[in-house]
Amino acid sequence: IMNMFEWVKEFTLILKILSGDNKTTIPDLARKTGLSARKISNELKALREDFHILKREGGRKDGYWIIDEFQV
Repeated sequence: IMNMFEWVKEFTLILKILSGDNKTTIPDLARKTGLSARKISNELKALREDFHILKREGGRKDGYWIIDEFQV
């Protein structure tokens, strides 16, 4: 079971990377964080659907991430 500190640390790292490059892909995030692509995908889903902090605009190739600063 992951403790709250580790969970927040992962979310913060993902958001920091995306705020620097909003076209970052899941494989890029996995390499930069050391987490698995599946873990990144699950974390992104939580940031989008549970916390409403993150949005995805556009398609797979030309899409980008939007961080809702108001929610952070």
